[in-house]
Amino acid sequence: MMAIKKIWIYLAVLTLCLPLTIFSFNGVDLPLSDLICVVGIFLSIKYANFLFTKLLYLAIGLSLISSLFVAIFIAQDFDFRPLYSIIYFFKPYFSIFVAFYVIRTKNDFNIFCKSTGYFVFFALFPIICSIFFLHNGLVRNESDLNGEIFGLPLYGSYGVNSLAVYYLLLYFLILFLKYIDEDLGNYLKIIRLISLCILSYLIFFSLSREAILGFAALIIWYFLQNNSGHIKKIMIGLIAIAGLLFVLSLDSTSDMWQSKTDQIVESIQQGDLDRLSSGRIGLYLVALNQFSHNIIFGNGFHGFQLYTDTIEGFDTVEGLSPHNQYITTIWKMGLLAAIPYFLALITLYKMTTPLRGTVKYKFISILLFVVFFILANVWDVLIIPNFSALLFFFWGAIIKSASVEKFKKNE
Repeated sequence: MMAIKKIWIYLAVLTLCLPLTIFSFNGVDLPLSDLICVVGIFLSIKYANFLFTKLLYLAIGLSLISSLFVAIFIAQDFDFRPLYSIIYFFKPYFSIFVAFYVIRTKNDFNIFCKSTGYFVFFALFPIICSIFFLHNGLVRNESDLNGEIFGLPLYGSYGVNSLAVYYLLLYFLILFLKYIDEDLGNYLKIIRLISLCILSYLIFFSLSREAILGFAALIIWYFLQNNSGHIKKIMIGLIAIAGLLFVLSLDSTSDMWQSKTDQIVESIQQGDLDRLSSGRIGLYLVALNQFSHNIIFGNGFHGFQLYTDTIEGFDTVEGLSPHNQYITTIWKMGLLAAIPYFLALITLYKMTTPLRGTVKYKFISILLFVVFFILANVWDVLIIPNFSALLFFFWGAIIKSASVEKFKKNE
């Protein structure tokens, strides 16, 4: 039985750490991580007595009511797309129940972390090779991120931000390996270092400002947390700067970097916050205006097209989102469902209480700070399926590893 549980851990890591698309449905790509989320939907019943689970169920149920209300009284049309949108929004959260189920001991948590180190490296190696051999080392190509895994395209590469923040989350997890209660061994230590270097390259040269900002916050925290001597920190910093300047000097990177820099400088000089945010401010205002039409039910997951056919600066409103997790939530489901949704997240954070006083608590806290106070304010980050699924699995795994006895009493 224990051997089967360990196989589940390896399968979870495999599906969560390979950013690949399994198939498309209704014009939307579905990542490999969805397989774990489907399993989590069934396992959630086992943890139905948890307050987090009850609030999550309530948020989903009230979202369905919001969607039905808007369909009947505002849209006056029944469409399956809002239902698909509800499923798309909530499905990643169910990966946490798989973590609750398969992490039975602290050793299981260590197995998850170490196997993540190996799987991430073996995923990154073909990605970085394809970038250098097929794209001359260029990570970003206008609105796409380059890279593939043995000829298979990466999930979330279009639009840059989704894949960039996924790389950032992988960086968190690989960095975290240092803090597990087990020696990594020389082989994994080498792999860890190589993976961190590759991920640093992918994050920075994605030119995703939110991913770079989150990366900077993590690095600052890590250096403050780390007890390494000042000389070692200075040497690492100088090496990083030298490598950065070398890559920026390459023609393939310098033009795109200059274009991004010009956009930022000119936007600040002109006081154009909408341009500085790549149109986000405009989206926020439109979404909040639409939310004001019905603060209880929102738009019932019907999208911008419920009230408008056009938004200045965008070719279409189909599939467009406000690019802010909090605005997106209230805009989609209204306050009726948003209140239990946010309470569920607060409840989940409170479940990390047994970790207080440990470096793991500090680490999960900085991770959640970056996600909820940096990324979530400039992107619908929790709607990214593989990012969110991996985040909640890790969140659940670290909670379970610190509360094994408490969970046994509830199971």
